[in-house]
Amino acid sequence: MNIADRFTQIARINQQKVAVKYPRRAGNKYNYDTITFGELESLSNKYANGLSKIGFSRGSKTLLFVRPSLKFPALVFALFKLGVVPVLIDPGMGRKNLLAAIKEIAPEGLIAESEVHLLSLIFSKAFKSVKFKVTTKGPRIGNC
Repeated sequence: MNIADRFTQIARINQQKVAVKYPRRAGNKYNYDTITFGELESLSNKYANGLSKIGFSRGSKTLLFVRPSLKFPALVFALFKLGVVPVLIDPGMGRKNLLAAIKEIAPEGLIAESEVHLLSLIFSKAFKSVKFKVTTKGPRIGNC
């Protein structure tokens, strides 16, 4: 049993319970978007199926550059379900160190915001190992 299997069990038992709350600023206060365990399980399955269809596979390393949102945990669990190794790098480490880390890791996949995909073209040497790219904007991620 791994974390993805355990999450599926928990989601089955707690389908209607809130799994994640994400704050959204509304003027001077915060409102919270939520996703239930059942919705998170369904969304992570959808992402896992789509990612699998385009080539993401067990053991492959995938850079995950995604802003905090309700998509983030669904993507992480999708990667766990596929056996993909999620690689999370702090973008605050500076450009030189960031690019060196990416080059050394040699990821096969990139799931990121549009801006990161643009940077992957500009700094193509660091991203040369990437075979599979998915953007988090628009319909692409849902349809992988």
